[in-house]
Order: sequence, then C-alpha cells, then structure tokens
Amino acid sequence: MENYSLTISDAGCSMTCAIKLLEEFGSCLESVCPYDISRVNIQPDDEAYEQAENHKINEALHVNIDLNEMKSCLAQGFPFAFDLKLYNSFDNAAKNGIVSIPNT
Repeated sequence: MENYSLTISDAGCSMTCAIKLLEEFGSCLESVCPYDISRVNIQPDDEAYEQAENHKINEALHVNIDLNEMKSCLAQGFPFAFDLKLYNSFDNAAKNGIVSIPNT
C-alpha cells in the first residue's frame, strides 16, 4: 500500500482543483469507489480509474448562485458542482444538531 499513512487526513480541496481533477481523471460511480473515511489515504483501485476514464469533463462553465439557473442546468442534463465552507463546529452537529458559525 503506497502512500499509506496511519494518520487520517482530509482537508478537502478547492473547487478549481476538483474541476481540474475531473478533467484529468474523470469520476467513477460511487458504488465502485464509495467514500470511506478509514480509506481516505489509500489510492482507489484500478477499476475506479478505468471507469473514471469514460467520465471526464471537457468543459467547465460558471453557474451563478441562482436557483433558476441551477434548475435550468439540471433540466438540460448538465450537472453542476458547488463548494461549501465547513467550519470545525460542523463535526459537532452529530452530537447536538447545531453547527455554530465562528465569529472570525
């Protein structure tokens, strides 16, 4: 297992980075490579890469934060991606259902 670390770390990535990776590698079905926090530092198997090869994006356009524009994309068969800033307090939501917003 190359690149394996006992320290689980996933700091996320920028939307720009995610789009570039979708252009380069594509995406496989979640059933082929389900998200598993315990495997976050382990490279996906060959099947995931082979399937992803057939699902690359060749163009990315900006979609405004507008419900009608987003619905229009979906109605035309185009998916869209968005990023969401999560605060450390997000991890506490499982305990009490509250995500507090930091003052800074």
